[in-house]
Amino acid sequence: MKFLEGLIASVLAIFAPIKMILITTIVLVFCDLITGMIAAYKRGEKIKRSSMRRTVTKLTIYMSAIC
Repeated sequence: MKFLEGLIASVLAIFAPIKMILITTIVLVFCDLITGMIAAYKRGEKIKRSSMRRTVTKLTIYMSAIC
């Protein structure tokens, strides 16, 4: 059990300095998603599942690049 606690503490210590950058990135990507959906609605376009998938891909790539 001590090993698991030490491992979790180590992982948290690694990501602690970039926590706010990661949170900011998540917020900005979801703002991009929302504004894109609003723009599509105003143009009369359907909101497609593929655009949601692109958001998840974008978020994954950005998080990987930051880490």
